[in-house]
Amino acid sequence: LTQTVFSPLFRINGLKTVWVNAQVPEAQVSMIPMGSTVEARATAWPGMTFKGRVVALLPEVDPQTRTVPVRIVVDNADAKLSPGMFVTVDLAGREGEEHLVVPSEAVIMTGERNVVVVAREGGGFDVANVTVGTEADGKTAILSGLEEGQAIVLSGQFLIDSEASLGSTVSRLSAATAAAGVQDGAQGESRQLHLTEGTIRGITPEAITIAHGAVPSLNWDAMTMSFKPPAKGLPPGLEVGDRVSFSFAEAEQGGFQIDSLAVLDSEAPAAESKP
Repeated sequence: LTQTVFSPLFRINGLKTVWVNAQVPEAQVSMIPMGSTVEARATAWPGMTFKGRVVALLPEVDPQTRTVPVRIVVDNADAKLSPGMFVTVDLAGREGEEHLVVPSEAVIMTGERNVVVVAREGGGFDVANVTVGTEADGKTAILSGLEEGQAIVLSGQFLIDSEASLGSTVSRLSAATAAAGVQDGAQGESRQLHLTEGTIRGITPEAITIAHGAVPSLNWDAMTMSFKPPAKGLPPGLEVGDRVSFSFAEAEQGGFQIDSLAVLDSEAPAAESKP
């Protein structure tokens, strides 16, 4: 008699659970407990929340953004999530002592350092280097670099999103007025702005195409895409090839619309984004 033994060559995995690789700043990785619960939200499914848990910290660091991939297993029983979708995640940090907190939109992460724009008592602004802790509910813990009671800038910080442009942008900010938040002028409701910089690739009345860098708040890598122009119009003299810093938000009619845009100084170098 001849006995035949069969061994599986491979196993096909379904989509009842999916992996999410979240890019977490290097300085915050130690604050994420293994097995902690996670809430994920997908751009494709607004208003829906997907539950997951942290299963691994991948042993690699992005040399440009100084982030570490955190692998999360997310329940996907209804098969609404598909490979390649962008999601945002809320990670639960370790419980610890009390710290000073600021709105997360006030913290500018350049990849080399984290900064907050601080208003001087006599007028003008300074850039304060800060050490950040955990982030939750739109607030980030500050471990060092700020003192309680200091006035900080919450909007307009999209002008400072690269190490190269920090110095020149602070001088431009000194002529601006610090705002207390970002409001939707038409609806009067708070909107989440996403910040990055890039190179203008095309301009039409309906859209502006930008080859932009990574967008940490959306877990986007560098790419080239089109945005709806800002409601207040584009800066005069804007041309294809200009380097710009800009903020954008989801548009009510779908897609993304630029909220504010500023041309970077020509002498401030910046890495080219990937198509």
